[in-house]
Amino acid sequence: MRVAPALLILLFFISTRPTTACLRPTVDQQAVGWSTDIVEATLITAGKRQRLASYPGGAKLNAALWSYQLYKFKLTRVLDGKLKAGEDVEVVRLFVAYSPSRSHTKCDEKLSNANRGKSFLLLLRSRAGLLPGMPISEAPTSTLITLNACYSPVYVAEKSTLQPETTSELPELIKLVRGREAVSTEQELSTAAHVIATSTDKDQVEHATQVLSKSGMRGVQALQGEIETSSDHDVKVRLLNWLVQLAPAVPKSENRSHR
Repeated sequence: MRVAPALLILLFFISTRPTTACLRPTVDQQAVGWSTDIVEATLITAGKRQRLASYPGGAKLNAALWSYQLYKFKLTRVLDGKLKAGEDVEVVRLFVAYSPSRSHTKCDEKLSNANRGKSFLLLLRSRAGLLPGMPISEAPTSTLITLNACYSPVYVAEKSTLQPETTSELPELIKLVRGREAVSTEQELSTAAHVIATSTDKDQVEHATQVLSKSGMRGVQALQGEIETSSDHDVKVRLLNWLVQLAPAVPKSENRSHR
């Protein structure tokens, strides 16, 4: 099912809204739940801030307002997810303002070329499925950049700055969160997404919301599947709004310099 251009634009803003900064200030259940891959990695390079040229639907983007930055890491250890040690991975951050002269956030300070070669703990969110597989920008080198081939940072920390208990307790935290997420089957998640799309019963919708919110990215993917199969414009908008509610809030202290 082809999504209307206006909805593609809305989905672009929804799916990029949380990536304007590192999402979480600490490694907590929400950080793990919103992550698809949790790894240790060495920073290879931090790219320069680049302006975006366009976004899905073919509309022109105000280059003065939107920009992105790419970072490349070499994975050294995989704690959770489908990535493999030894792989290179690209992480993308999007910014509401193209203003490299403004004060940097904590995430900027961590992800800089001054820290190349240092080891990081990364909680990452795969962008696969968040956007249709279409390019949104072209780098100066003419290398085509597709957002859903990259990852968004949920939490980033240089390993040497972490408290010992953060790393020692992380495997148990991952086990706890993933165990909670696995309680619902794919069919139950699909049914919950359909209830949100079609039901006017508040109790049913509340129960469906609880099912999806406890399922991390699986809940998000269930909503996206319902968006793709629905032919009703109003239903699509309603589901997109629920995607916003499932997304974690950006800490104000991390987002202030990109307004």
